[in-house]
Amino acid sequence: MSEAPPAIQLIEVSKSYHSIKNLREGRGATVSFLNFFRILTGSGAQSTMALDSVSFDVRKGEIFGLLGPNGAGKTTLIKILSTLVLPDSGKALVEGINVAKRPRATVGRLQTVFAENLGFERRLTGRQNLEFFADLRGIPKKVAQARIKEIFEFAGMTEWADVMYQRYSTGMARRLLVARALLAEASVLLFDEPTTALDPISAAEFRKLIKEDLAVRQGKTILLATHNLWEAEQLCDRIAVLRKGRVLIVGTPEEIKAKVSDRVNLSLLVRNYVPGSANSVVEAIRGVGGVMGVDVVENADDEGRTRLNIEGSKTLNYNEVFQRLTALGIEVTSLESSQPSLEDAFLKLNMEAGA
Repeated sequence: MSEAPPAIQLIEVSKSYHSIKNLREGRGATVSFLNFFRILTGSGAQSTMALDSVSFDVRKGEIFGLLGPNGAGKTTLIKILSTLVLPDSGKALVEGINVAKRPRATVGRLQTVFAENLGFERRLTGRQNLEFFADLRGIPKKVAQARIKEIFEFAGMTEWADVMYQRYSTGMARRLLVARALLAEASVLLFDEPTTALDPISAAEFRKLIKEDLAVRQGKTILLATHNLWEAEQLCDRIAVLRKGRVLIVGTPEEIKAKVSDRVNLSLLVRNYVPGSANSVVEAIRGVGGVMGVDVVENADDEGRTRLNIEGSKTLNYNEVFQRLTALGIEVTSLESSQPSLEDAFLKLNMEAGA
């Protein structure tokens, strides 16, 4: 028996965008299509590489994260998988189907939830909006009504089903986007910055919907693009870190954090710090063997104490840190030590790549 294909597979996918940098036509001038094409493909065009030979697999049933700064290529990658953009080279497969060659078959298996609440009519209820999209998909009316009822129950939106969309909060509108994506009963869901603009409570509820309901209860495969490193660490089984269109690493959060396993983070609360003397304190501590970074936070607590955040190697000489602070007349009142986070690993990977 042959092994089932990955839910998502990217093989050397590349995509670049072209823009015109020098179009010196006067106001009201006519630019012919031929001249426009010559400018676009000639010396007057700039090319930006959005994706550069990206390859990775997403396993069936896992939550896979895409991490990267603005311009890393996350949204372009999602648009390619959603059949909205064609790759220049390489292949993108959803459950073994080439998305560029068979877009209709892909759309039946994959649905995308963008952060923007696009396409909903404000003067229709949530139920009426979903009925409209079900009709567009050609779903028979009775089947659609039953499915919409189930979706509202699943998403915890039953009491909002017959409320006009214009009364929905941002969090509720985001849930309706998920409900719309579930109409097609797709097995693969793509999320692009799903908790952007949500308040902390709504964001927490939405993360619970993704992890406990969509992934665990329904067995969906989820690709999640996010800037939120804590969110990625809490939700994702594996993560791909992107920078300028290239994959820096793919692995579990623990595997990625292992990239900075040789480091330690110290947080000290101190008294008798002289306001405005941060430079001298930083200079003194930086002279200690093993110290890699120092940050001073004045008035960090209700008692007006100052916090010193120190990043160092595991060979960091704690005693020498205390001695140098004592020499400055600074008293250490508490110390916390922690292992580096996913954010620390993310920053290190980007710095090593030349960010």
